[in-house]
Amino acid sequence: MGRILFAFAHKVSQFCNVNTLSQDLSLLARLFDLTRIAQEKPDAHAVGQYYHWTNWFYRKFHSAEGAMHFPLYLPNGATNHFEGLAVQASFVAEHAQQARHIAEIGCGSGFNLRQLARLQPTATYQGIDATAKHVRQARRFAQKEGLTNLTFRQGTFDSLPTESESLDMVFAVESFCYSQDLRHDLAEVARVLRKGGKFIIFDVFLQPDFDKASPSLQLASQLTAIGFAVAQWDKLTDLQQSSQDAGLQLLACTDLHATLLPNLSRFQQDARRLFEYAVWLRPLVRRGILPAPLLKHAMTGLLAPHAMRPDVQGYYSVVLQKT
Repeated sequence: MGRILFAFAHKVSQFCNVNTLSQDLSLLARLFDLTRIAQEKPDAHAVGQYYHWTNWFYRKFHSAEGAMHFPLYLPNGATNHFEGLAVQASFVAEHAQQARHIAEIGCGSGFNLRQLARLQPTATYQGIDATAKHVRQARRFAQKEGLTNLTFRQGTFDSLPTESESLDMVFAVESFCYSQDLRHDLAEVARVLRKGGKFIIFDVFLQPDFDKASPSLQLASQLTAIGFAVAQWDKLTDLQQSSQDAGLQLLACTDLHATLLPNLSRFQQDARRLFEYAVWLRPLVRRGILPAPLLKHAMTGLLAPHAMRPDVQGYYSVVLQKT
């Protein structure tokens, strides 16, 4: 399956990348000091600003139902955007058939949990998110849809508002990238899990051969992280080692980056059209009229298809189990 996905990724990336990476970096360099941006280290405030400024755009152009993650186009799987957004929740449901108490960390507006609550209505679910606005939105969505087995609260990876050994499963969809301390936060997840409980992660991680990639590819990778207000992507090898240290056994690890490329292609095309108008954008950027988080997010859209490749960074599903 891995070879098939890589072959699929290569074909799609050929279609996506009309411009070369050097051309797209040059396009961005007309507006930004890319070296300076790559050295930024977004903190919790920057993450909050990112979601403050992008919230409306996610709802308007990505998902009116409140999804804030990548849709996945698996072979013989999703045929449209909404089905692609439901893939992560369906994957979690397959692993949670015997689970009765489940939590999502970084739940956003609760899209994944609402899918699960309908698929497995006898279980109880709690959503944890650092952004108060997301928690309020998640509660409104759940109330509107009449889902009574859902609760939402504010919290972060480093101090989960949950009792020890109280959960059968924890999952995180594109939120574990905001962890500031892998060892500590994995240990915190292990604390709230019962023995045999699972932790499922969907997120971007650097490929094992990342350090051998060209400087331009490494720059593109770092800029894609900054565009999501992530300080830097973690290495997959660091995740594996830290998980082991926390008492979490690796059950499965699959690179799904090929399944992102159809969506990334559309995002890239929109971003390229925006940045090609750099002549009129430049004064707006210099005067600070356009919010920086939005522009950096668009920058990520332009560069992500270049960086999603077997020697740079991948999008992984990771299944861990507490021993």
